[in-house]
Amino acid sequence: MLAINSAQRGTITAKFPFYDDEAADLLAKLLASKTDASKTQIFQILTQINNTQRQMIKTPYKIKYKKDLMIDLMNGLSGDYRDIILALMETPTKYDTLQLVKAINGTSINESVLIEILCLRTSMELSAIKNEYQIILGNKLETDIATRINGDLKDILLIVIQKPIIAINDNSSTDVEKIKQEVKKILGEKKKIDKTAMKIIIGSLPTYQLNILIIEYATIAGRQIEQDIEVCFYTLLFE
Repeated sequence: MLAINSAQRGTITAKFPFYDDEAADLLAKLLASKTDASKTQIFQILTQINNTQRQMIKTPYKIKYKKDLMIDLMNGLSGDYRDIILALMETPTKYDTLQLVKAINGTSINESVLIEILCLRTSMELSAIKNEYQIILGNKLETDIATRINGDLKDILLIVIQKPIIAINDNSSTDVEKIKQEVKKILGEKKKIDKTAMKIIIGSLPTYQLNILIIEYATIAGRQIEQDIEVCFYTLLFE
């Protein structure tokens, strides 16, 4: 059905040439055979193409076989192997969202997963994750964080996920003087750390501005910002 060429190459290396209908046929054949060798081949097929190409396979599979590839993979595989294959077949946004659903709604809150996903994604990625979360659960991510998480972690995560959307390459508007003023807000007039200001500023700045904040903080305070973060949020970091 569709073929893609090297002109469409992204940051993740894709397989060229690639034909989604041929891949769909091969996966259908391997799933039907149900042998250990076929499972190995399924893994090889899916790890030799990038995520965009994996998503492309789903449509011809649905059209030709009248079945959902994800459901067939779920039913045809088992154990950790199945979990790995299903994770490979999700879009990055869907995968992140499913991990958040488990982290927030499990028997205990998985703080490490929350921090890793929400604090390392761009504002555009976070916007997509919030939309997907609401589609899956019918709840807003912000609401679940506010009601199920406490203390400093809740405050920081709520600030992080409410960042205004900024394009990934929009790094031309950094105002160094403004960053310096933000550092002074954190330090306070008497060089006493303002914990609330630190949470708001660190949580709301995009990554490229945080890099400048780290440099300016060291210059103005005479110490690394990490030292003051440990002082302010010792419980959050080490418990």
